[in-house]
Amino acid sequence: MDSLRSLLDHPETTDTAKMLIYYSVIWPNTYQNMELAVQLTNDMMAIAKKNKWSKWTRIAHYYYGTSYKNQGDFHQAKVHLDTVYAQALHLQDTSLMANAAYQLVIIHKGFLDYRGAIEWANASRNYYEHEGKMSSVAMTENAKGGLYRRLKLFDKAVETYEMALRIFRESKDSMGMADVYNNLGNVYGEIEAFEEALLYFELQEGLNEALKDTIGLGYVYENRGRLLEMMGDLKGAEISLRKSVENRKKYQQNELLSASLIQLGSCLFKRKSFNEASSVLAEGLDLANKYRLPEQQQEAYHLKSKIAAETGKYREAHRYLTNYTRLKDSVLNASISEQALRIDALTAFEKVERETEMDQLSVQNELQQLRLAQSKKNLQIVAASFLTLLAFLIWIYRSRAKLKQTKSELEVQKSVISKSLEDKEFLLKEIHHRVKNNLQVISSLLRLQSRSVTDKMAQQALDEGHNRVRSMALIHQNLYQDSSDLAAVEVRQYLQQLTSGLLSSYRVDQKKVKLELDICEISLDVDTLIPVGLIINELVSNSLKYAFPNDQEGMVLVRLEEFSDSVLRLIVSDDGVGYDPTTVGKKSFGLRLIKAFAERLKADLTLDGSNGTTAEFLIRKYQRAA
Repeated sequence: MDSLRSLLDHPETTDTAKMLIYYSVIWPNTYQNMELAVQLTNDMMAIAKKNKWSKWTRIAHYYYGTSYKNQGDFHQAKVHLDTVYAQALHLQDTSLMANAAYQLVIIHKGFLDYRGAIEWANASRNYYEHEGKMSSVAMTENAKGGLYRRLKLFDKAVETYEMALRIFRESKDSMGMADVYNNLGNVYGEIEAFEEALLYFELQEGLNEALKDTIGLGYVYENRGRLLEMMGDLKGAEISLRKSVENRKKYQQNELLSASLIQLGSCLFKRKSFNEASSVLAEGLDLANKYRLPEQQQEAYHLKSKIAAETGKYREAHRYLTNYTRLKDSVLNASISEQALRIDALTAFEKVERETEMDQLSVQNELQQLRLAQSKKNLQIVAASFLTLLAFLIWIYRSRAKLKQTKSELEVQKSVISKSLEDKEFLLKEIHHRVKNNLQVISSLLRLQSRSVTDKMAQQALDEGHNRVRSMALIHQNLYQDSSDLAAVEVRQYLQQLTSGLLSSYRVDQKKVKLELDICEISLDVDTLIPVGLIINELVSNSLKYAFPNDQEGMVLVRLEEFSDSVLRLIVSDDGVGYDPTTVGKKSFGLRLIKAFAERLKADLTLDGSNGTTAEFLIRKYQRAA
């Protein structure tokens, strides 16, 4: 690789030869050294555009997408890979379509859009099968099994993993087999089939050792340790987890090391080794914070809160528990509207049953009175009473028949209502999904257009338009993904996604510029949240662009709270250089946009640029989720 890279600077190396060198050098670095891969891809793209080589331009986009994906920048990765897939689709290049679709599987998984990821996995599998690349088919099935596992569809996950394993065995792909053994071991561990899980980990270890796969061995030691801890074998678990930590430290697998350290901390906590557990967890948490690993952060804070509580450090325990709660995923609620319809239907049915029972009791009471009178009357009266009794019995029989018919009709109506509700919810989710996709296409087009524009003012306007469209797309994404209410969005989660995307978009050094969110627990109607989201998008973007020149350190605050029963207060502020109101033109599009949305929300707006910048809105027209 070093020899090939040296040829790139040689004066006699032609552009054609350079393309072949980039093709060989960049791909390994998309996984090993992503920053170098992006740097080399910049050079490759420049030469490809200069010579108008569309094939190499597509390959450069693919390298960009893969590098950004491996860095965790899924939004930027998706822009490049959507471009690759669209161009490959136009050319009917199924090989490139398959590769781009597979990378989009991983990106949608990163967005937690597991259903979308499964759709891309099915597309990728079909393209690879068309190309006859069976190892790639197995790789895609293996990835799809992981998506089913995330959705808790364990039977489907096992079935998909076993399909991948059969193909890997037929093609004698030992690395692929080892990966599937690891996944099967984890699935069987989750459903507490411990013996099967240990068997698959043993098979994986044998292949990893034969292949000298240090990453795979780190996984098998970690997963086996977690499994033994679940089984109660804490000593065996500790031995296996220490081997995982030692292996990952030796080969500098720092991102993976975080999970091993935190799992070892869990085992040491259960063994009452509180001091060592706390030290190990601190090391693991530092790595999780550095590499932004939310699952590891959450687990580390949870364990540290338990250790602090066990050792009497209750203030620390409360602080760690607060951090854990903030990171913890919210539990999905059942569909309220569907439950309401079912309750209404059942209540109506119970009412009919209750009325019928009262009628029957009334009849029985009258019959008892008639029997007492029979002893005092003659045979004629007895006969009349008998006829009366018969009439009542016929009435009861008909009432029961009518009850059965009513019950049957209610069941049918209940089924129709449930099916209709499911269809409408599906259609609404599909509409939100398609609106989100269309907005993302527009966002991607704006981003692509901005890169081809040389005028900085035009480029800035396109980038700002990209961020505005993305803020609306996020709302529709939250509406169709695992939502029990298709007309409302949980504000805190949405604003975390929105501001995180802005930090990434403006490439902010988060060690110097901190973003603090103080958002109350509230779900807002879409018609309210769209203007609120666009206002926050404008103000946070302005702070990130202008408030901290020359790498100045500072903080941006976004606060949303219910000021009173009928007023929602929004504050966006920074402690930057501030601004002079006389220098902000009346024709500033961003300022006009903010004022227009404030007027739409019937909000009182206060702007202050004397000590940093503060914008306060008292919103009088807002709609909570129903």
